[in-house]
Amino acid sequence: MTLFILEVVILFSIFWKSDFFVSVIQIDIFLKIHVIALLLWILSLLIQSILLKNEKNEAAVKLRGITYYLVPIFVITLFPMVEELVAMEVVSSEQEAVTMLFIAVLSTIFLFFYMFKLLLYIGHISRSFYINSGDTYYLFGMDNKPSIRLNTISIILISTIALSPVIFVFFSQFGSGFGLAGVILVPLIIPTIRLLLEIIKSKYDFFLSAYFWFIVLWIFAIILILTIPNTFWWKEFALKR
Repeated sequence: MTLFILEVVILFSIFWKSDFFVSVIQIDIFLKIHVIALLLWILSLLIQSILLKNEKNEAAVKLRGITYYLVPIFVITLFPMVEELVAMEVVSSEQEAVTMLFIAVLSTIFLFFYMFKLLLYIGHISRSFYINSGDTYYLFGMDNKPSIRLNTISIILISTIALSPVIFVFFSQFGSGFGLAGVILVPLIIPTIRLLLEIIKSKYDFFLSAYFWFIVLWIFAIILILTIPNTFWWKEFALKR
């Protein structure tokens, strides 16, 4: 639990400093809503972990159901922030601007997995469907069975994606190119460290770890990030926005 809280503090130190103390980007209503939603989401996962530790599983499941409603807010507020970032970056670096927009698209697709889970929750789809879809959700720490470990996975993996615009702003302070490097590498480094800790301490088979499969998917995403933004059709699409 100590390590879990430490990781949250590290993530939010980037998030908080970037959003409230850096003048690189003007804080607008979308950014404020995004910050509040993510804060509530991480706080709810911390509370869920405490409930599970005290064997109050039913209360944890109910709270988890409520948190699904925060995900559409992440998606809705993500693009207005990125639009502002892209508009700013076009002035200094056209390539960084079009790449950032592509990363935003990948982040949104990722968050839509959570939105689909929300639809399943609202619609009360049968248990058999959850089982058939279980492998997909497990990759993102969203297995139907509540546990402290899966909550930890969820908060780490989703946070690294939801924080991408803010990570970009934070690392951009260190010079040109640092913003994109941070957005690409932070979601890779944090799960890698967690995977190594799981292998060393818990003896988990890394092929069964959600961190491992997230790393695989993110490496694939990096390949896309390094190729698609350089294409003519994507640049034309991004710069016309």
